[in-house]
Amino acid sequence: MRVTIIQNPHSGEGVLTGAEFVTLAAAAGHKATYASTEDPTAVAAALAAPTDLVAIAGGDGTIRDVARRLIGTNVAITIVPTGTANNLAKTLGIVGEASELVQGWEGGVRVAFDTAIVRGCCGPRVMFEGAGLGPIAVTIAALTPVTSREARPDRPEDELRRDLKVMREILADYPAHECQVVLDGRDLSGNYVAIQAMNIPSIGPNVRLAPDADWSDGYLDLVLVGPGDRMTLREYLTARIDERHPPLALPVQRGRDLRIGWTGSRVHVDDEVWPSEEDAARGTFWPRDGLLELEIVMNPAPLQILVPRYDR
Repeated sequence: MRVTIIQNPHSGEGVLTGAEFVTLAAAAGHKATYASTEDPTAVAAALAAPTDLVAIAGGDGTIRDVARRLIGTNVAITIVPTGTANNLAKTLGIVGEASELVQGWEGGVRVAFDTAIVRGCCGPRVMFEGAGLGPIAVTIAALTPVTSREARPDRPEDELRRDLKVMREILADYPAHECQVVLDGRDLSGNYVAIQAMNIPSIGPNVRLAPDADWSDGYLDLVLVGPGDRMTLREYLTARIDERHPPLALPVQRGRDLRIGWTGSRVHVDDEVWPSEEDAARGTFWPRDGLLELEIVMNPAPLQILVPRYDR
């Protein structure tokens, strides 16, 4: 099989070199080419060349950046997760060492993965994980990578715990917003602390906001967090900080076409946040009347993903 390997060499600790990835693929019987995300021109050229599979080694951000270019094509991607959260890989059950995953490409199962198109205040974007407004968007905007003294390389959960603590503090006094919400023509408008449209169960630091979200069913799971749900979410975050994983039961609606209007809050699509700090400081992002509008619709063209098959 012809395999194109795209790697973020700065994602993860002790990751394989490009030459080591190519050697692993060759040992598994594949003809591999390699490009590093440090060279965008090389990545673009590699993706333009004929191939049977694009293997992406990196975290969620790297995966999204490469995968969005292959939506609606017959070329499948597969993941070698080397990030911190790895929400996409965990959702698909792609876990393990690189050597195991490469051996599992032969005989792997191709699945169709939904994405959504987000339009409005943040411009057209492809959504893989989730989008919305509230404490999660503010947390994503606020976070920076921890230093080597704050987290051990063999414990990425230390960084996740830090992120969860930040989110819990932001949630404590985050104001509710009066929001216009219409899902498939149904008016769900109300006063909400957070609104999250989810394509997969988890967002950010592995926060399972929508445990039953199915990435292949053609629907969004809309999580509406009202003032009365604040304590439920806070208790869940506290449990996660303590390395417990209780279920989270928040109100969820399902649909394909979501319209949101609200005033004065940041919005995120996956791990990108609007407005940026620069735009927020200048005040150039906000419309004069303060009303922001967002449209999220399911993308009719799926992304093909190869899930490796191996003995776990």
